[in-house]
Amino acid sequence: MDKILVIGTTGVIGNAVVKHCSKQRFPMIGLSRKAKASDSKYVEYISADITSNDSISQIIQYLKDITVVVYAAFVSKQSYQEETEINHLMFSNVISTLIPSLPKLKRVLLIQGLKAYGAHLGPFKTPAVETDPRPLDKYFYFTQEDLLKEAQIGKQWTWTILRPDAVCGTTAGFPMNIALLVAVYASISKELGLPLKFPGSRGAYEALVQVTDSDLLAQTIVWASQSENCKSEIINIANGDYFRWENIWPKVAKFFHIEVGLRQQIKLSNQMPLHENVWNSMIEKYQLQNIPLNKVVAWSFGDFLFNSDYDVISNLNHLRKLGFDKFVDTEEMFLDKFRTFKENKIIP
Repeated sequence: MDKILVIGTTGVIGNAVVKHCSKQRFPMIGLSRKAKASDSKYVEYISADITSNDSISQIIQYLKDITVVVYAAFVSKQSYQEETEINHLMFSNVISTLIPSLPKLKRVLLIQGLKAYGAHLGPFKTPAVETDPRPLDKYFYFTQEDLLKEAQIGKQWTWTILRPDAVCGTTAGFPMNIALLVAVYASISKELGLPLKFPGSRGAYEALVQVTDSDLLAQTIVWASQSENCKSEIINIANGDYFRWENIWPKVAKFFHIEVGLRQQIKLSNQMPLHENVWNSMIEKYQLQNIPLNKVVAWSFGDFLFNSDYDVISNLNHLRKLGFDKFVDTEEMFLDKFRTFKENKIIP
C-alpha cells in the first residue's frame, strides 16, 4: 500500500489531508517545523526545517517507504520578493535533497492556486483553463513548477499539479482562510452591536467567484496521487459552483443573527486590529480558544478578495474528464464551517 508524505501539515490544506488519510486508514507522515503527537495509528508526525538541507538530511532515514509526496507548504511574507524567495528555497531543497532519497517514490503532488493565471494581478481570462499561458509575473509557483518538471526528467516517478482557489477549512492556525475571516468579522460586528456590512468594493460584491472546500481538496489530492490519469497533469479544483457575495451575504448575517448593513468599503487590515481588545474580551467572555486576533485571520487577505472587481472562476472540465466528479454546495459549506468554528470554540 502507498504511504504519503505531506509537507506542510499545519496549514489548512495539509491538515485536511491528514484528517482524510486518518479517516480512510491511509498511512501517511506529516512533516512540519514542529512535530505533534498523533491521535491516529495511520498518521505519524516528524519535524524538519525545509529551508535547511541539513535539517532535511536528518529525517530521510524515516522516509524510505514513502511513495507519494504532497507539497502543501507555504510561507507568507510582507514583501512579494521575500515571499517568492523563501518559498522557492523550501521547494528547491525538497527537490534537490529529499526527492532523490526516496527509493519507492511514485508521485509528487504540488499545490498551486489561481495566481498561476494572474488572479492576484487583476482581471484575467475566465473561466481559467489549465492550458492558459502564464502571466507576466515571477511568482514562485512557476519556479517551483519548472524545478519539479526538470527534476522528473529520466525518473520513474511522475508529477501532478493541483490548482485550488481560496481554500476554506476548519483550521484556526492558517490565517488565509476566507470562511474563518468572514466568521470572525461577523462575530466582532455582532459583539459591537453592528449590522453585517460587506467591507469591500461594489465590483467584488457583484463578481462571480468560487472557493474550495478543504475536505474536497483533500479527497482530490489522495485521488490524484493514485490515479494513472493524473500523471503529468495540471488540474483545476474548486467546489464546482460559483457565487456572488451579494447573494450569500444575507445568509451569513442570518446565521449570526444580525441584520445586513449597507455595503461599506473599508480597509480591514487597518480597521479590524483596532478591535483587538474586543476580541480579547470575547475570548474570556465566551471561553474561546486563546488565539490572538492577528493569528486567527489575515485581514490583508480579506482586503484582497473583497476588492477584486472581477470574476475569479476556474474551468473544471479537465478534472471531470480525468475521473473526479465530487462537488460541494458552497453556501452549505460556509454554514457548515461556521458551525464547526462554534463547536471548536474559535468563535462564540
